Amino acid sequence: MGEFVLLFTSIPYLLTKIVAAFFCFIELTSINENIKAVYGLNFFQMFKHLLSRVKEVKDELNDLSSKIEKHLQLKVLF
Repeated sequence: MGEFVLLFTSIPYLLTKIVAAFFCFIELTSINENIKAVYGLNFFQMFKHLLSRVKEVKDELNDLSSKIEKHLQLKVLF
């Protein structure tokens, strides 16, 4: 079966990867249902919020880094 899939795409073990992703999705959905039943929290919303917060922190660190770099460049000029 894998050789048949390789005729149409160059990704090795594509069918196996799709099936594994499907099973992972089922397990994550089950975990989310259990967390929601016990704690009343949605795991996917919490994860999405975590990712957005990480992006905000990354942007703040980049801004701080650029400010420090500009400050150091001004010190060199004087």
